[in-house]
Formats: sequence, structure tokens, C-alpha cells
Amino acid sequence: MEEIGLRDFNSITDKAFVIDSWMRSFYASSRFTECVPRKEFQTKHLPIINRLISKSTVRLAVESDAPEVILAYAVYEPSTLHYVYVKEQFRGFGLCRKLTEEANFPSCPRVTHLTERGRQIFRRLGFIYSPYFE
Repeated sequence: MEEIGLRDFNSITDKAFVIDSWMRSFYASSRFTECVPRKEFQTKHLPIINRLISKSTVRLAVESDAPEVILAYAVYEPSTLHYVYVKEQFRGFGLCRKLTEEANFPSCPRVTHLTERGRQIFRRLGFIYSPYFE
């Protein structure tokens, strides 16, 4: 595997990837969306994601030699993780853990968007599911 680096979010070059991957992966793998028609989800959830991105820290895991290549990202506030996404081929390499450790959450942080895979991971890491966006 390539060397991994972390970098800050650039709203001009990174935002489209973050929004698209968040919308697609959350819709495909969350119990929350099981009974929500795709079109309604896209219409109603896009403004939520945009608002969360605008008020949160977004950190990216990237290839060190090609920092424009995003492997994973986390969107969070001081005590709340909104979303973590890791490209499928890079899962199992500790990128989620690396991103959440860097966020330096207090004990028992909240997670607002939970997927089936995330349910297993975040329970182990001590996160509490709370879908309420404050």
C-alpha cells in the first residue's frame, strides 16, 4: 500500500467527492434509508450534508505521493463524528481509526450517521449513536 498522509479539506477540489461518496454510501448501507425513496433522500439529505460540511472539520486520508487522491475522510465537530468514509479497497488498513484518533474525541463521542459497517466499528471504539444534528 502507498504511504498515507492526512490533509485538510479543500472545498473547491474535494467537496464534490465528499458529498457524492457520503450520499451514495450512506444510502446504500444505512438502516435509516431502508424505507426512504432515493429521490426523496437525495432532495432532503443533501442540504443536511452541506450544512454539516460547512460547520465541521473535514480531514482526508490521501496518498502521500499524490495528495489529490482521496482514500478516506472524516467529517466531525469536537464531540461529534458525522461521517467516516473509506474507499472499499482501503478498508481494513486502519484509516478510520487514524482519522478518528486524530480528531481527539472526548470519551463517549457521538456519531450522527451510522452504516452497518460503522455500527460494528464505532461500538468497539466507544461511540454513541445519536442522529440529532445540533
